[in-house]
Amino acid sequence: MPNVGGKKFPYTPAGKAAAKKEAAKSGKPVKMKPSVKKGY
Repeated sequence: MPNVGGKKFPYTPAGKAAAKKEAAKSGKPVKMKPSVKKGY
């Protein structure tokens, strides 16, 4: 989930765009939680 300074955004294209906009406004980076892929 895109996360900017503790604020979470949805994985949708609109959510990712909102996260980028928030990051530009706040100066904080967009952190993406890595997806968990298990190959069992």
